[in-house]
Amino acid sequence: MIIIPEMEELLFELTRRQIRYVVVGGLAAQVYCPHYATDDLDICHARDPENLERISQLLTDLDAEWRRLPAYAPPDFNLFTLSTETDFVFNTSLGKLDLIGLVTGMGMYDEASEDAVRVEMGRQVVEVLSLPKLMSAKRSAGREKDLALLAQLESVYGKLETLQTAHPLERQFCHSNLLVPDISEAMTVNERRL
Repeated sequence: MIIIPEMEELLFELTRRQIRYVVVGGLAAQVYCPHYATDDLDICHARDPENLERISQLLTDLDAEWRRLPAYAPPDFNLFTLSTETDFVFNTSLGKLDLIGLVTGMGMYDEASEDAVRVEMGRQVVEVLSLPKLMSAKRSAGREKDLALLAQLESVYGKLETLQTAHPLERQFCHSNLLVPDISEAMTVNERRL
């Protein structure tokens, strides 16, 4: 899996500042389908005041610019503005960042984090949306690009289900033929290293 250096730095800043989030969208898809490419970072973030304050400070420090202005508040990086809507999109000095408070077909941060897969990306371990929930989100979004990706994710999921019932020697052989080696562990252990 290839992460653009700026995106890795953005993940580092989110983690360093103790912002509670789960990676969703394209980068989450890339965990399960390494050939999938993305140029933005989509996160499902906790919406409590403390977390929103940390996000506000991050946006200020990264010279963020709105890609879509808020509908119900002034375009300021503060708790009030970030509390008025669930989703915001930004350009930052480290690349595109999409804050998603409510993931279509899946829910909010608590639902995203309850079975998130822990994945090492660069210098930190981050939580990534589980494969079943990512499939649900893509199915629910229903855009052409989401449905195309959904077919790939379902294929990977089918291979993983087959591996769960396979004999250990068969599992070892199949790992080398999967698109995503060792991802079957994520279904039971919820940890994976990239």
